[in-house]
Amino acid sequence: LLYVPDMAEFEASPGLNIDLAGNAPGPLLRTSEEVVAALRDVDTPAAEYGPAAEKFAATYARGNDGRAAAQLVDWLLKAGR
Repeated sequence: LLYVPDMAEFEASPGLNIDLAGNAPGPLLRTSEEVVAALRDVDTPAAEYGPAAEKFAATYARGNDGRAAAQLVDWLLKAGR
């Protein structure tokens, strides 16, 4: 689920360098009401967007092992922060 209330602004700026609407790994939700409705039936978009999510991850998150938070905590602890 992608909450993008400011999608039009991003599309009009140079900050968005992909066609998110055409490649989204989940539904683009522009209002909080859409988010609430999607959360009530989260299994439907999960099944519907499964292949798109896999393609998005393979394209834009190569090398991601799902351990980003753990790696950050390890780094912070080693750095003595």
